[in-house]
Amino acid sequence: EEAEPTPVEAGPPPEGPAESLWRQVTPLLAAGNPDEALPLFERYLERYPDDHAVRMEYGIALARAGRPEWARETFLAVAQATGEPRARVELARTLAGQGAMDEAAEVYRDLLGSYPERHDLRLELASVLWTAGHPEEADRLVAAIPVGAPEHAEALEIRGLLAVAMAVPEEVEEAPAEPAPLTDPLDRAVAALEAGEPGALEALFREDREARPGDADRILAWADLFQYRMEDTERALLLLE
Repeated sequence: EEAEPTPVEAGPPPEGPAESLWRQVTPLLAAGNPDEALPLFERYLERYPDDHAVRMEYGIALARAGRPEWARETFLAVAQATGEPRARVELARTLAGQGAMDEAAEVYRDLLGSYPERHDLRLELASVLWTAGHPEEADRLVAAIPVGAPEHAEALEIRGLLAVAMAVPEEVEEAPAEPAPLTDPLDRAVAALEAGEPGALEALFREDREARPGDADRILAWADLFQYRMEDTERALLLLE
């Protein structure tokens, strides 16, 4: 009798393209090297452009690699193609991170319209609104988080901070104070010279002499003014005689 052939054990199924991709990129992402993973994602997506799950992870890798503009476009493409909530959440976060608060708020509002129980997103939207200068709307959002929700404690803390922020009056830029009018004839004489009006000096000099007759310090001050500001040495010497 012929011996029966020994059965050959079946090996593992051949590795598919997605499995091959994840085998390569997972250690790179885990090691904090998203830049090195990006070309691998890109080559895969060239062959399988409709694999939105991989495209989503590609967007996250872009964000981690410091390329928010590309990440934003990637999340938007996935959100438009699939309506995937996670893509919309990451799109909102990326917009907020870029300072596009109004656009981010619009995406968050749309998400909360579909998922009103997502209080974590409610908190994120409140943060965006607060940053954009809308603390009252942020407070209304946070106040809607019910007691018993996991986010309630954080909501209370945020409401306290918002209350302080709303209680502080906005700083009003004060108009510069009007300079006090000059009353001293000597000061007015200097101001007149600076304004190009030397003709006023004689009247001011007479006013000062009438108010302070015999004041030696004032006479010396006027002499200095005539000599050094008017370059009238003769007049200065007459005052000092």
